[in-house]
Amino acid sequence: MSSAEARRHALVKLGNLEQTKNSYRGAAGFSFLESLLQDARSSIRTLRKSPGFTTVAVLPLALGIAASTVVFSVVYNVFVHALPY
Repeated sequence: MSSAEARRHALVKLGNLEQTKNSYRGAAGFSFLESLLQDARSSIRTLRKSPGFTTVAVLPLALGIAASTVVFSVVYNVFVHALPY
């Protein structure tokens, strides 16, 4: 088989090269997003099944965020905002 005939046969069998490139790029670009959504759904299902664990996991996070906000607000108002410049 000549090289031109082999190329034609390969293009017919495999499809258009540009179409293959575009489909690969599209699949590669969303695989991270799809796996992220799948992990989020799995996490939400797990947290719904065990409300005790959810409370133990979420409560310290909420307290830590609140404490950090209070500390930074106090530091800002006492040290930064009180300066005369």
